[in-house]
Amino acid sequence: MIARQFILLWYLSQVAYTIKTNITIDDSFPDPRTGNSIIYNPPDAWNSGTFCQRGPGKCTAVLDTNRLSGGTWHECTFNPVDSSSNDHPNTPSTATVQFNGTAIYVYCALALTTSSPSGNSDMSFFIDGKPVGNFVRPAPNALGYEYNFLVYSNEVLPPNVHELSIINGRAGGSKALIIIIDRIVYSYVYWP
Repeated sequence: MIARQFILLWYLSQVAYTIKTNITIDDSFPDPRTGNSIIYNPPDAWNSGTFCQRGPGKCTAVLDTNRLSGGTWHECTFNPVDSSSNDHPNTPSTATVQFNGTAIYVYCALALTTSSPSGNSDMSFFIDGKPVGNFVRPAPNALGYEYNFLVYSNEVLPPNVHELSIINGRAGGSKALIIIIDRIVYSYVYWP
């Protein structure tokens, strides 16, 4: 009986001393814990807001860098019929990152306009190759952007290494879309 109580007390003490920590992976900078960066494909379809700020570029979005994590963003447009916005018409783009954690949160800026840029959103989320969610929203036909917008969260992941993939657009889709990634935050648990 005493042995069972000791084991239970030891187990509870281990659980009580775990610490949950959030780590931010900026769209342009690596994970400070692991060094993993977000991988953007096709690479030439994505625009880095960092470079847009240094002079004329091909960025579609014009954002307030003071309202973004690290003052940066990555954007990609999906256009079902022409290549005016990038050289990959009717090709969904992806952003992928590996993380070791129990929860994940994806934050974007959302364009509110219906043109220049089209603020329509259609994102699909995959964890470890399995579909886990979607974010679909038509442009509200207003001016400006919404910042720090949580487009996906998952708080029930087993503690392990995972791969998150975000897909912008669908082959055969009929609407122009934009994705503006600000940051990805994940939680992990450790024992001090």
